[in-house]
Amino acid sequence: YCEAPINDAVTINSYVGVPILMGNGKLFGTLCAIDTEPQSPGLESEMMLVRMFANLLGLIAERDIRLLERDRTIDQVRNESQRDELTGLYNRRGWEFSVAEQELQSRRYGSALSILILDLDELKTTNDTLGHQAGDQMIIDAAASLKSVIRPNDVVARIGGDEFAVLTTEITPEGGEALCHRVMSALDERGVKASIGLAIHDPRDSLADTVHAADEAMYQMKSERRKKPNIASASLQSSISYLHKQRNAVTSQARSLKDTSSFIVHLVAK
Repeated sequence: YCEAPINDAVTINSYVGVPILMGNGKLFGTLCAIDTEPQSPGLESEMMLVRMFANLLGLIAERDIRLLERDRTIDQVRNESQRDELTGLYNRRGWEFSVAEQELQSRRYGSALSILILDLDELKTTNDTLGHQAGDQMIIDAAASLKSVIRPNDVVARIGGDEFAVLTTEITPEGGEALCHRVMSALDERGVKASIGLAIHDPRDSLADTVHAADEAMYQMKSERRKKPNIASASLQSSISYLHKQRNAVTSQARSLKDTSSFIVHLVAK
């Protein structure tokens, strides 16, 4: 402490210090006290108590460090168990965990959510004709395309061999349409063909219902692509048309609910 910065603020005339040691003898820190006034030599008789406190702090610090390391290990194992090894995205387990978590948030705070489902159109053909290495590269390219256009707070997962899912938060239907176009553009840049479907979540329904609606929209687009395999924009518009119908239905339900709510409030008021 002779050269410590604290000497610039106060004059140290008394100092007591005891090392805080871990169980393996490693130094964790120091239990110390300073005073601007000189202390009597009788303070030496209290050193046993100071050392006892230092030993107790060492035990507490060691326990806390072990708990922290355990928690980190658990988090690492959980994270690895929820990740797809090929793409680094969430796998189905991670997706279902995230969906359940976001559904609770939506019910509690009324968060606006949407689900996008994407299915690769030519993965099986690529695997059969060019080999699984080429198929894996297509999957990696699709994952990279999705990661390049989603926001940091969105969830993206590979939920099947050729199927991906995106959960977006705080997004409008118009924003959802824009996301569809960004996804398709990113896929086109990497030469990946896919069908996508988007569904806006109604808080009164479960997110599982929204996932199912997005899945239906995706299959509608896939059906259109099979009829016109070279016209991606038309099939995307088909999927977006499905979204418009869904949005109109939700809006109609919301208006109906609002009218009903007003009527109920009116009765209560009387």
